[in-house]
Amino acid sequence: MKHIWHGKGDIGLNSKVFLVPAIIYTHTGNSQMTLAGLNLGYNLDQWLNQYNSMIAGVHVRNATLQKSQSLIFSAGANWQYWTFMLAFDTDISRARSNSITGSGLELSVIYKLPSTILHKR
Repeated sequence: MKHIWHGKGDIGLNSKVFLVPAIIYTHTGNSQMTLAGLNLGYNLDQWLNQYNSMIAGVHVRNATLQKSQSLIFSAGANWQYWTFMLAFDTDISRARSNSITGSGLELSVIYKLPSTILHKR
C-alpha cells in the first residue's frame, strides 16, 4: 500500500506577489520520500478574464541534513488555460563524485478545461 500526504498553500503578499509553500510525503513499504519547498509568483494583468502569472522556486527532496538527495529549481508561467513549467533536478547527496550525472530536466505542459477554472482566488 502506498501512502501519500501533501499540503500546499497560496499566500498573497500583495495584489501582485504570492508565495506557494508545499510539502509532500510518500511511504511505500520500507521506502519513503519527502519533498519540501517554496515558489514565489507574480500575477500578470488579466487577459480575456483569465488569471495569468509567472512563478519560480526551489524544493529539496528528502529534506533532512543527513539524507538530502536533490535540489530542484523550477520556473514557469500560467497563461489562460495553460501552465508551462521547467524544472532542473540536481543531485546533492554527495553519493556521486560528479553530481551532473545525477541531474535531470523536466518540462511540464498542462491544459485545464475552461469549466474547471476557479474565478475567485
